[in-house]
Amino acid sequence: MKNIRNYLFRILARREYSFYELRNKLCTKFPNKSDDIEIVLKEFQEKGWASDERFCETFIRSKVLTNKWGSRRLLMKLKEKGIEKDIALAKIEEIFPSDQQEEVLRELISKKREEIRKKGKTKNEYELRQKILAYLVGKGFDLDIVKKSIL
Repeated sequence: MKNIRNYLFRILARREYSFYELRNKLCTKFPNKSDDIEIVLKEFQEKGWASDERFCETFIRSKVLTNKWGSRRLLMKLKEKGIEKDIALAKIEEIFPSDQQEEVLRELISKKREEIRKKGKTKNEYELRQKILAYLVGKGFDLDIVKKSIL
């Protein structure tokens, strides 16, 4: 168990992980010690050394700041990381509320509009809006918020 604990300390010192990710990493590294893994994970959870909520917060902040992801993409990626939907939705709403999403959208719309115009790939305003809409939906923003922001 000491090896498992030390390994967890080393990887958690670099960044936060969800319990799903930690369990997968530990099961890969220590394939025949599933009982010990569960004991150590429970200990880390009880002592607050690892937390899905804290992982959610850092993940959301990071992806919003660096990648400008929307709430739908954040939710999908958090689900892939083993975070329960209720926790993910609550953290997204807390950290990246709709008014902040609209602010990020305005910034992205402005940048994308300039980029498309510089390339000269659009013939009219309708085509420009469609390209921007597709880009923002691909970034994970809700279609309703995108439509409201573009118009």
